Amino acid sequence: TLFRSLVERMDRDLRIAEAQRTIVRLRQHNDQEENGTLRFVDDKGNVKLIVSAEHVICIESAGNYVTILYENAGRLIRYSLRNTLKGIEELCDSHRLVRCHRSWFINLGRVRLLRKAPDGVYAEMDAEGVNDIPVSKSYSAEVMQRFAERK
Repeated sequence: TLFRSLVERMDRDLRIAEAQRTIVRLRQHNDQEENGTLRFVDDKGNVKLIVSAEHVICIESAGNYVTILYENAGRLIRYSLRNTLKGIEELCDSHRLVRCHRSWFINLGRVRLLRKAPDGVYAEMDAEGVNDIPVSKSYSAEVMQRFAERK
């Protein structure tokens, strides 16, 4: 019975620890939703960058890394993070960041205009010094629709 008691106690402790992790995760998600901040985590789940969603211009993927381009006090900042676009997709979807290419997310609130060129569609961003971002055929319909619906 002592062994059974220890096993039950360990099981209970594991369930409590899991519940506490879930509460922390839900609180972080709610904090992001409420105050418009994005908490970018690396591939191990460690928070590496917290930035206001409205300051993010775009996110580019390069293998197992993403580069987050955001504005801070009028300056463009590039922050590299070990994660994939797939790994941060849910975070981006919860804000105005939309996937426009297999390697790019853009902030629709920062798009000045969508331009059709002979070689495809491009998003011109409102920040100085940011190159036009490609919008691939597979994402163009959704990007154009969401761009037209933005407030």
